Amino acid sequence: MQPYRDSSWATSTGLKTIEVGGRTMAEGQFTWTGDDGGELYVRNLAMLVGGRYHVVQVRGPEAERDEVTRLYEQAAATYRATG
Repeated sequence: MQPYRDSSWATSTGLKTIEVGGRTMAEGQFTWTGDDGGELYVRNLAMLVGGRYHVVQVRGPEAERDEVTRLYEQAAATYRATG
């Protein structure tokens, strides 16, 4: 596997924090080449709730970036962390 490219998740320059429901969360995205040689695109949302980290992650083929983004936005908007 190659190192992350086009990465805002792996570098602090593109990582952004967002505030939702009184919680601060980290949001990012990155791409990489998988073991099979296919390009993958990932969207992440990470939060600390009750001393435990919760991560919402959606990934898929780079060629389907728009669909990955659509699914990520739906998952991130509807995820309810408890703790």
